Amino acid sequence: MSEPELGRFVSELAEGPPGPAAGSAAAVTVALTAALVEMAARRSGAPEQAVRAAQLRDLALTLAEADAEAYTQVLRAVGQDRQAALDHATEVPLQIAAAARGARDLAESVLGRCKASVRSDLRAARDLAGTAARVASELADVNLGQGPGAEAGWALGRRARLSFGEVAWDVSGAGPPVVLIHGTPTWSYLWRKIAPVLARDFTVYVFDLPGYGDSPAPRDGDVSITMHAKAVVELLELWNLDSPAAAAHDIGAAALLRAHLLHGRQFGRIALLDGVVFAPWITPTTRHIQSHADVYRTMPPHIFERVTAAHLRTAVHRGFTDEAFTAYHDRWTGEAGQAAYLEKVVRFDEEHTREFEPLLATIDAPVLVVWGENDAWLDPELARRLVDSIPGAELALIEDAGHFVTEDAPAEVGRALREFFRYADP
Repeated sequence: MSEPELGRFVSELAEGPPGPAAGSAAAVTVALTAALVEMAARRSGAPEQAVRAAQLRDLALTLAEADAEAYTQVLRAVGQDRQAALDHATEVPLQIAAAARGARDLAESVLGRCKASVRSDLRAARDLAGTAARVASELADVNLGQGPGAEAGWALGRRARLSFGEVAWDVSGAGPPVVLIHGTPTWSYLWRKIAPVLARDFTVYVFDLPGYGDSPAPRDGDVSITMHAKAVVELLELWNLDSPAAAAHDIGAAALLRAHLLHGRQFGRIALLDGVVFAPWITPTTRHIQSHADVYRTMPPHIFERVTAAHLRTAVHRGFTDEAFTAYHDRWTGEAGQAAYLEKVVRFDEEHTREFEPLLATIDAPVLVVWGENDAWLDPELARRLVDSIPGAELALIEDAGHFVTEDAPAEVGRALREFFRYADP
């Protein structure tokens, strides 16, 4: 098979959805690209890169066999064994994706010093490895979606009466506590693929912020970040959690940081996903809506919905499924949804993050910053700035992912959070 033909074959797998042969095919493609890099590196006098390429080649061939075996185990498994098989079938493609990115980066590094005669081979290897990484990552997401509770019937079954009103929440799993906080314009549905993964090792608490999902706005209409921080504080008291681990997305990150830095609530570990931290953080579209709220209030709902739909679609890099888009957007449709959307936008205040910005350096809990590398709402450079502002913070950039990083790459995000929180104190 020629290089163009192989490229088309792998691209067709990427356009998928990936099937049972996709993982093994991606791994074999990685082995081929690594072999090309090894050859080019040896011919170009780069022995260290040649050795690394040979290691990646051997690893990829091993992973090709492991993926085939993992798929076989899923087909055979029943009952409780099926979840373990699906866990393994999700982990192997993630390892293939990591190997593919390693081969791609290695090809790129050798390109700068290789002989002209092998540049075309290296470029082909780099591009094929990138496609293989995408295929493997998407396959992991497909496998993750087969687990129980990952998609169907997401709903929060409990209600809490707090000082300002009612909040919808729920809890699952067993182990050290982990609290998940969504952002805007989402609701707890954002965590539907992540919560079941974490619940295998932790007691997972999820809730809808006031004015979002199934939590009504407070009686005074305050759906600001300050109110959300207050909700976090009161819920931690209700749940009797002294120092839980927590993951927060978008304005949920601002609420978490206010609860920690301004209200003194302790967290054992903190994960910030595409977090609202540094002002200015209001997107141009949202700023325009905020500045012309009276105009948008009188806009016919069907026109307003087109504006919010177009904006929402920019939150992901790979695109929404129809079900996911409906789950998010339908919450803001009709006259009531339009009014609620505008109320939350009007309440956005960048002073609510500026108040805690100077305190970021005082955070002494372990922090993981997770960010979509293609975030169109909050530039990934903000992730690096955040890591630099918090002592010891670590960064996980997720490739081919936008602002809703849990939508674009749930398997990778779930794996990163699960590994990070496993070090949390009971």
